[in-house]
Amino acid sequence: MTQNTPLFSMESVSVRHNSVPALDAVSWTLHRGAHCAVLGGNGAGKSTLLRLAAGAIRPDQHDGGTVLWFPRGSAEDSPIAVRTHCGLVSAEQQEHYLRRSWRITGEEIVLSGYFGTDMLYRPAGTAQRHAAARLAKALDAEHLMPVMLEAMSQGQLRKILLARAMVHSPQLLLLDEVCEGLDAAARREMLAAIDRAAALGTTVLMSGHRAGQFPDCIRQAVLLRQGRLVFTGGLHQALHLMRTTHQPLPAGASDTAAGQCSCCTPPPACAGAAPVVEIEHADVYLGRTPVLHDITWSILPGQNWVVRGPNGAGKSTLLRLLYGDQRQAWGGIVRWFGMAGPVPLEEVRRNVALVSDRVQALYGHDGYHSTRLELNGEELVHTGFYDSTGLWGKTPDAQQHAAALRWMDRLGIAALAGTDIRRMSYGTLRRFMLARALVRDPQLLILDEPLSGLDESARRIMLTTLSALMRSGRQLVLVTHHQEDIQPETTHELHLNAGRITYCGPVCPAGDTL
Repeated sequence: MTQNTPLFSMESVSVRHNSVPALDAVSWTLHRGAHCAVLGGNGAGKSTLLRLAAGAIRPDQHDGGTVLWFPRGSAEDSPIAVRTHCGLVSAEQQEHYLRRSWRITGEEIVLSGYFGTDMLYRPAGTAQRHAAARLAKALDAEHLMPVMLEAMSQGQLRKILLARAMVHSPQLLLLDEVCEGLDAAARREMLAAIDRAAALGTTVLMSGHRAGQFPDCIRQAVLLRQGRLVFTGGLHQALHLMRTTHQPLPAGASDTAAGQCSCCTPPPACAGAAPVVEIEHADVYLGRTPVLHDITWSILPGQNWVVRGPNGAGKSTLLRLLYGDQRQAWGGIVRWFGMAGPVPLEEVRRNVALVSDRVQALYGHDGYHSTRLELNGEELVHTGFYDSTGLWGKTPDAQQHAAALRWMDRLGIAALAGTDIRRMSYGTLRRFMLARALVRDPQLLILDEPLSGLDESARRIMLTTLSALMRSGRQLVLVTHHQEDIQPETTHELHLNAGRITYCGPVCPAGDTL
């Protein structure tokens, strides 16, 4: 079959979630070998288009248009017939594995890709195991094959899921923002692996927000805006068009945010105050796997920290330790706010807030029934006042309601306050999770890759907000792999590698991203 052969085609396709259009009358054809990027802001319909191409969802039943696949050259309209020819990696899929907390290894996840199942329900053949091992080596994921799921970082799990999607040599590889959360070296390895798959005949359809997140094989792009296809053409032209025609900043959101944040007041200066958090000689294990080794670190009043290191270094585990969500092994000490002895968890949670991929994935989710709590965006933000999963009959007072509205307005999400959180895009839900953390005005805000999954406009709003918070006196601890995400108000930085601190001190001069 030649490169002019269609592989996937949509004609006037519409998909609605609770009457809200995710795709609106989209017509487009992907040809074999015509590797393509899918661009657009948060909520534009990128993930819906990729899931549609994977056969995971169908168009609307009435006037939803037509979807056809051409895995063998002739047209197929049944998604069941084409799923074995597709490989999909997405944030939703990664969240699915995190929620289930299965006791499975990286190798079992990769091998399950041969059978299109989440787990390995039957033994893989010798040839399949050897092929999976070769692929893992090419992705620099060989060391992750025996690692248990619970001990993997976000970036490590992303590599394993890519290997799972590629292991059966799919005709169509669908990648939904797969470079988010990866360190610079891991991004290069992943993009090189995608290029190798493309060279072997797999057609790549991939979404992303940053220019450096696409492999060399991708030269073309489609641009979506509010569910409509508004551009098809060259990748660089589409990226330029996306940057120059972004959505206007909402009321309350500012590009400059000069001066003090209006949503909180700075605390009084406290000379000689005790550390906000103090860790001494802490080791941390996940199951029986050692993750952090002999960590000693203090966060003093007025300090804002960035935590850096490669995937698997232990960054997210360290942040959970700061939040009280992870316990240190015997002999280690963690003190909050200078208090001696054990501190009640509710006292920690009143003053410390955490936003992370893991918190977002697990929030309100019933792993047994695979359901998520029914909440709209505003209700989710209101739960921040009680640090609860759901409101459970609690009603915010007028002052709390006004504070929630101010934060939603500042983060550009007030118009989506009534949207079901189960229907939000990954990036939109991330902003609501940040608003939830901010409403109770925490003394320490812990952010694990907070810009992951955000489009350029949303990133600008988020960075503006974080800068204003730090100028107002709120303290931040931030994990990021991108130098451009580190704001001037950041005072200190900590480097982790293989669970050990390799640097702890003032911010280093700008250099290569980690």
